[in-house]
Amino acid sequence: MKRIYLLAYIVILCCFCPLLKAQLGPMPFTPVPLNDPSLVRLLNSDVRCKQWVDSVLQCLTLKERIGQLFIYTIAPQQDKANKELLRKVVEDYKVGGLLFSGGLMQNQVMLTNEAQRMAEVPLMITFDGEWGLAMRLRGTPNFPRNMVLGCIQNDTLIYEYGREVARQCRELGVQVNFAPVADVNINPKNPVINTRSFG
Repeated sequence: MKRIYLLAYIVILCCFCPLLKAQLGPMPFTPVPLNDPSLVRLLNSDVRCKQWVDSVLQCLTLKERIGQLFIYTIAPQQDKANKELLRKVVEDYKVGGLLFSGGLMQNQVMLTNEAQRMAEVPLMITFDGEWGLAMRLRGTPNFPRNMVLGCIQNDTLIYEYGREVARQCRELGVQVNFAPVADVNINPKNPVINTRSFG
C-alpha cells in the first residue's frame, strides 16, 4: 500500500512541478564574484560557525543532544521555586532554549542572564510576541495588533514596525520571536484569533 502512495506521489510531482515552474517565470540571477569581500567574510564566518557547532556536538552525550532539541517554557519570576526549576532544566536536562511567558521585563532579563551563565552550551532564548514585547511583558511599548497592521498600505511603515520589534527583542536577549503568525480570522464563533489575524 505504501508503494502505491509513493508511486502516486511521484506521478503527481512529475506532472505538476513543470506547471508550477512555468507559473514562476524566469528568476533573476546575478552572480557574485568569489573574491567579493562581503562574500568572503560570510563564508569565513559560516565555516567558523559550523566548526564550532561540530566541536560542541562531538562533546555532548546522547542525553545532552536530546536536551538541545527542547525549548522549555518558564515564567519570568524571581521566587526560589522558579529559580530552582530554571537551574534544573538548564543544568540537569540541558535544554537548548527557553520560552518566557508573561511577567516583568526586568525578571526576564535577570533570569536570561542567569540561565546563560549556567548553560554549558548557549541557550536560544525565544519569545511569543505577536505584537511585540507588550503581548507578554508588562510595562513595555505597546504596538497595534495584526488586524490593524493588515489595514496599513504603507510597506515602509510595516517594515519599520518589524525592525523595531526585532530591536527590542534583541535588547532583551531574545534570538527568536515566534511572529508574525499566519492565523486567519474565519470563524466568528471563535474569538481567540480575532485581532491576532492580519485579515
